[in-house]
Amino acid sequence: MKSNNRIGKLRTVPVREAFPHEAHDFTVWLADNIDALSMALDLELFNVSRELPVGDFSADLFCYDAQGNGVVIENQLKRTDHDHFGKLMTYWGNLEAHTAIWITPEPREEHRNAVERLNALNKMSIYLVKLQVVQIADSPFAPLFTVIVRPLGQTPVVMETESEHVASEMVIEVEPPTGALPRVWCFYPRRDQEAYDLFLNKKIVGVGFGDAIGDFREIPPTPEAYRDAWMRYSPLSSPRQASTFYAMFYSFVNRINVDDLVIYAPTWKERIIYVGKISGAYEYATGWFKSYRHRRSVKWITQFPRDSFSSLALKGITVTLAVFKIGSEAFLSELEQKLKEEKVL
Repeated sequence: MKSNNRIGKLRTVPVREAFPHEAHDFTVWLADNIDALSMALDLELFNVSRELPVGDFSADLFCYDAQGNGVVIENQLKRTDHDHFGKLMTYWGNLEAHTAIWITPEPREEHRNAVERLNALNKMSIYLVKLQVVQIADSPFAPLFTVIVRPLGQTPVVMETESEHVASEMVIEVEPPTGALPRVWCFYPRRDQEAYDLFLNKKIVGVGFGDAIGDFREIPPTPEAYRDAWMRYSPLSSPRQASTFYAMFYSFVNRINVDDLVIYAPTWKERIIYVGKISGAYEYATGWFKSYRHRRSVKWITQFPRDSFSSLALKGITVTLAVFKIGSEAFLSELEQKLKEEKVL
């Protein structure tokens, strides 16, 4: 049988062959290529800091997700041990992160069980990720990430992103027919009390990152202008990351209209889904505000137990974005029925 010289065989190589030193090689590479980890986790990560001081210690990497939550990453290029597990917990607690990611080529079963147990408590989100390095013939080394344990409820969901909505609708929004359910937007802010109080008590919804970009009303209302603004703010973003983040801002300012419906489901605190209506245009808060400068006012109209929705419907709002337009027919159908029953639609 003749061999095909165009086809090679994939082989696994020792991690240390590609990354001789954990801090000087792998951590540096990951900071510059965080998009590779984002794709494996189905979790957008950006604004990476390396060797962030924590007292007398230093966290390997610290970054943020698409909801503005802090994420700490601990790298270990050998079999998992208690030392690195302890470091991960120390950095997570002191940096007030929401998510912790532990990367290793050889996760022990005992540590896998411990991570699963911590996730089950629903007080934090931990990813245990296996690192491999592969190569075809003399090709460059290629790191490969496999999620061994992920947080409860954080399962990969295949659905349109905001950038795909922006592109497919060509920036021309079609109003829903009279009597139909208005457009419904889901917000997932940071998982902390400050965001919870801002949303429910002060009746403000917002995006908790990108404050340094400034007032978006000063940017031309086109997707291209917003993409350029994001790249000036985060020049190391990959095309995939840029598309994710600029589209959220563009939608928040230009696509969300007054009287559109809003969903807020603070699962970290309670199993309730709050429903409201956008009541004001985009504002950029200045002065003493330290977070959520990008905001809009909302009027909360009702709430439903999360468990009153079917599992299929809830999958439609299980997306790791700060804001997105809900497209799940299952969720929208059940929401519409509930709103009609309460006569608030």
